[in-house]
Amino acid sequence: PLRGAIVFEPEHAEEILRFADAHRYDVETFVVHCEAGASRSPAVAAALCQLFGGDDAPFFANFFPNRWVRRELLDFARAQFWPRGERLIGDATAPVEEVTLGESGTRVARFATERGNFIRKAGDAGLLQCEADVLSSLDGVMPLAPRFVGRDGEAFFQTELPGIPLSTVIHDAPEQIARLFGKTLREVHALTPELAPNPRDEWTRFQRNAGIEPLPDVFSHGDWCLPNVLTDGETVTGIVDWADGGWRDPRIDLGTGLWTLRYNLLTLSDSPDPEICAVAERAFLDGYGWKGGVEPLEEFVALYENGA
Repeated sequence: PLRGAIVFEPEHAEEILRFADAHRYDVETFVVHCEAGASRSPAVAAALCQLFGGDDAPFFANFFPNRWVRRELLDFARAQFWPRGERLIGDATAPVEEVTLGESGTRVARFATERGNFIRKAGDAGLLQCEADVLSSLDGVMPLAPRFVGRDGEAFFQTELPGIPLSTVIHDAPEQIARLFGKTLREVHALTPELAPNPRDEWTRFQRNAGIEPLPDVFSHGDWCLPNVLTDGETVTGIVDWADGGWRDPRIDLGTGLWTLRYNLLTLSDSPDPEICAVAERAFLDGYGWKGGVEPLEEFVALYENGA
């Protein structure tokens, strides 16, 4: 009966939950407030606390949570299996582990369930949609790529791949790992998935502006860096971060591969050795089957280094 009053509805609950879920991995504390700070805001705080696995008793001891608001939030969350994605992957059997927060701002978490291990990504919706599209096109085509499971609210779920990044073992056997790195890229470039042009792709524009004549397109990973290729120490067990996958000049991935070898063997090395790096570069190109040498690829190294 109050003039101008708005009843708390499921769409309000959804807006709050989507916001909280989108930021739950990159903040330590949520501050919830309303006009009075006595009933509605503690109801929201209590509901979020319960959903995140905490104790909501202090909110009832110190405030007067609005039970309608709290119930709407909890009912909506449970109906949507929020926020852990049980609808897609099943109940987590271990504490959720935050894996990384990448340069793109994507928050990555690991879930162990009875159905297997899964990766949850939350961040830029456009970036994640691009990766989902690429992974869907690779399903059944590229066994080394994760399988896209689905979307639950703001989050995307995909299967977790075994192995450790090549960047963690490149110093142990630079020539061997670099050759494997190149051989695997050749396998990626041989793929023929049905995939539309990536709407985020700016490589062609940079290449055209640099006045570089293109080679025939191949299917490109788009970010061919050592941390994105996983290994068991001998073979490649997985390839991750496919958001920039698409059809491009093969030298784009080759240039990126040279850049990441130099970055890991020289910039990140405690005792950089240019000769070891040069051997690794040759092994990478030999593993790929590139006969043109390093020099023609330097422009593509620069493209990646300059943020193209």
